[in-house]
Amino acid sequence: MIELIYISRANAPLSEQALSDLLRTCRRNNSKLNITGLLLYDGGNTFIQLLEGEDLVVDDLYRKIASDNAHTDVHVLSQSTITTRHFSKWRMGFRAMTKHALHSITGCNALSEDDCVFKTLRQKPELARLVINYFKSKAPEETENQQGV
Repeated sequence: MIELIYISRANAPLSEQALSDLLRTCRRNNSKLNITGLLLYDGGNTFIQLLEGEDLVVDDLYRKIASDNAHTDVHVLSQSTITTRHFSKWRMGFRAMTKHALHSITGCNALSEDDCVFKTLRQKPELARLVINYFKSKAPEETENQQGV
């Protein structure tokens, strides 16, 4: 089993409805593929996503995501073998990456500056784990039935 974390830029900011539709589709598809994870979005153009599941399934999904023309600059920040899922109940958890929240993450203060999330995480991919852990810890685990943004 692997865990893959990537970052990308949306071609245009997503409306709340478009984001809700995206999450609904992700959750439905991930359930079928037995993929779990977390999606973070800054409300502008930066996405960070963690995917966990069987190696070939995650790799195949990442290739599809990377070729999707809804976003650009898709880059893997980390990929590692795991024995236990960290998001076992999250078909696709979601958190909004607010500037206020990013500023409060120890060691990530600079991420709250304009357009800094994408650039900084590309240069320091190890910070992605801090960001993901912070947002995971801020709410109880989601279940498959939670569909809202």
